Amino acid sequence: MNVVLMLCGLLLMAIGAAEVLRWAKGLCRGRIGRNCRGQAAVLVLPEGPEDCECLVRCAGERLRQDGDLRFICVAKDPESREIAKKLRERYRGLEVCGPGELEKLLGAGAGP
Repeated sequence: MNVVLMLCGLLLMAIGAAEVLRWAKGLCRGRIGRNCRGQAAVLVLPEGPEDCECLVRCAGERLRQDGDLRFICVAKDPESREIAKKLRERYRGLEVCGPGELEKLLGAGAGP
């Protein structure tokens, strides 16, 4: 009986040690992510004016929680561009561009 209890105790200690290692690994991963020199961006690519407002609002609400991301709407037509520009009042970090301007916009945000 004592042997069975000792084996159960060893098993629980091994599981606990594995959980502690997993927790420590998560802490290190979080610390490494903050020291990255890159920049994350969320691109919204609406198919037309019907989709533009919905996509921008959905992405904007999700980004309110994350915070430190660039938020770019690539509007293909003038109507979508107007809708996105009006939504800039609500979502301050929103950048609006056309398909041809995207490369220049992303290049301008690149660091040294």
